[in-house]
Amino acid sequence: MPKKTILVTGASGFVGHALVQALCKWEYAVRATVRSETAAARIQAMPHANKPTVFNLGELNDATDWTDALQGCDTVIHCAARAHVLHETDANPLHTYRRVNTHVTTHLARCAHRHAVRRFIFLSSIGVLGNHSGNTPFTDDSIPHPESPYAQAKWEAEQCLRALPTTMDRIIIRPPVIYGPGVKGNFERLIALINRQIPLPLGAIRNKRQFVGLDNLIDFIQTCIEPEQAIDETFLIADKDALSTTQLLQYLASAMGKKSTLLRIPHPLLAWALKSIGQSKLANQLLGNLEIQSDKARTLLGWEPPYSMQAQRISL
Repeated sequence: MPKKTILVTGASGFVGHALVQALCKWEYAVRATVRSETAAARIQAMPHANKPTVFNLGELNDATDWTDALQGCDTVIHCAARAHVLHETDANPLHTYRRVNTHVTTHLARCAHRHAVRRFIFLSSIGVLGNHSGNTPFTDDSIPHPESPYAQAKWEAEQCLRALPTTMDRIIIRPPVIYGPGVKGNFERLIALINRQIPLPLGAIRNKRQFVGLDNLIDFIQTCIEPEQAIDETFLIADKDALSTTQLLQYLASAMGKKSTLLRIPHPLLAWALKSIGQSKLANQLLGNLEIQSDKARTLLGWEPPYSMQAQRISL
């Protein structure tokens, strides 16, 4: 039986690029959308005999013509998004996030429906449920509580996708922070600080946070391509083990061959210091809990994260 034809959006991004490589290796007929000729050339240079078909669609919007990319597709995996804006300068960031993360998603899903695509897999975010889980892990039954423009736009995209009048299978995946080769955002900042051997006041943190490695995420996405049990479900996924911020930094330093320089500042004092300088969001990210129970992924699909953090390619 021939393998499915799969369209991956955001194929030049952190997740999309790795996903395209994996799908090509697994012998799917892969189509990939990018925003520039440079990105297209990078995708076409992948070292696989099974090459993806690349479409340069430029900057995506709610009028993008998806016709050629969608014609004859079985499955869409929508990874394209606006993310990793560390120093936001937009006067209305929610409007900007909605334009890309909500409206583009909705437009693409409608186009996919018109082209008889059978399955639409949307990469959302655990941020839809909130920035931290408190003392109780997030579960499949947790009520959405987005606290950032990015998460709000993702939540609105989920709702638009669910409301779409279509028989197309819709699958939503809510990962936490993703790490792996080419990681951006706060993970990249931590790596840079460790590389520079800068002392960090993070040596006495006893929180619990879960992440997901790129290899585990791609394995789960591949798990969602075929089974009927995944139809119209929303999945929370993460690596198996929760780490404190201190443990994470120690592991990253070890993986990089660096010595971690972590100062043991008491948690309450550090929380007060960060909040007193207007860094409440950073305090929650560094000091708060973010635990995830992936019960539905396990019970419906039989999925367990196959790789530990130690086994995955961090490529620092």
